[in-house]
Amino acid sequence: HLPVSFYKSFSDLPDYNSYAMAGRTYRYFDKEVQYPFGFGLSYTTFGYNWIQKPENTKTTSDKISMQIKIDNTGNYDADEVSQVYIEYPNVDRMPLKELKAFKRTSITKGKSQIVTLEIPLQELQKWDDTKKQFKIYEGKYNVKIGSNSRDAMLETSFEIVK
Repeated sequence: HLPVSFYKSFSDLPDYNSYAMAGRTYRYFDKEVQYPFGFGLSYTTFGYNWIQKPENTKTTSDKISMQIKIDNTGNYDADEVSQVYIEYPNVDRMPLKELKAFKRTSITKGKSQIVTLEIPLQELQKWDDTKKQFKIYEGKYNVKIGSNSRDAMLETSFEIVK
């Protein structure tokens, strides 16, 4: 799977001398790409279904858990790398999305596997410029699960409250 995005054109990117993150990497880039971050080829196809969606949680919790079922709907045995991307609440400087969990699963053709994905709550911390420390922001977090950063096979959201 690709560890970077391949952009359609250099003109889509910000000036080389600009060191701001806006418009760079899969986390901040919102235009169409040639190949997205996390992209990989397969000889088969997969279907995704929810078993357990993440629940609303408190800032004192230790993790966010979810469970999905992946069906190998193609003609070959293969591995699928399910990737969990989080979209943060609408707060300045937040990335558009971030990869927070992934799991490689071997699935025989015509069969399914149940996959549990967990995100330690600490992984959702972001820097608070006012308090000069990391914190978990309250609000609605969107979850997108798929085989790359642009392929949302499943979507849901959860809220973090005090």
